[in-house]
Parts: sequence; C-alpha cells; structure tokens
Amino acid sequence: MSFDVQIAVLPDHLRIVNTGDFSLSALFEFIELVKSEAGKAGRNAVLVDSRGVQGNISEVDRFMGGQRSAEVFGKRLRVAILMPVGTVTKMAELAAVNRGASMLVTDSEEEALDWLLK
Repeated sequence: MSFDVQIAVLPDHLRIVNTGDFSLSALFEFIELVKSEAGKAGRNAVLVDSRGVQGNISEVDRFMGGQRSAEVFGKRLRVAILMPVGTVTKMAELAAVNRGASMLVTDSEEEALDWLLK
C-alpha cells in the first residue's frame, strides 16, 4: 500500500505532503517517488511533510528508511522531513547522514525550512 501524495513545486524547493498508513514497503516506494519528483522538478531541496502518516514506526523501520534514503538520494538531494510533535527520534536522520546523505528530521516547519534553504 502506498501513501497519498500532494506535490508542490516552489521556486527554491519541492514540497511533498504524504498521508496514509505507514508500512515499510510504502516508505521505500515513497523514497523513490521523492527522488523522481525532485528530478522532474529540477530541485535538489525537498521538504517532506509526513505529519499525516498514521501508525507506529519502529526504530528498525526508521533506521532502514534512513539507510534507503541515503542509497537513493546520495549527496544530490537535501531533504528535510516533518514528523508529528513527539515522534521524532533522529534514527532515520542519523542512519542517512552517517551514509553521506543530507537529511534533517524535525517537528518544526520553521527549523526544516531554515535548514533546507541555507
């Protein structure tokens, strides 16, 4: 099952809002979509708003998502991910950054945009 997605191409970044029930397969599919849409839009900065994703995301799933993000995005994309308040653990961010990706996970849209567009 995949996420529902809304995409907005903005002058300095791509904004992708994803909603739906979490599954690891949906996450892996979504990671590929982020790369594809960023390429189509000609943007290397992406704000992902995942505050509407439902369900429990284990630390193992977060780690695997971060690892896969690093494999797919490489150094090319700069990705800030918004999560619901109280759910940020930094596991995905650490897994991605330790593998060379440029990623931030936060519950603050202001922080995400400041980091993304610096």
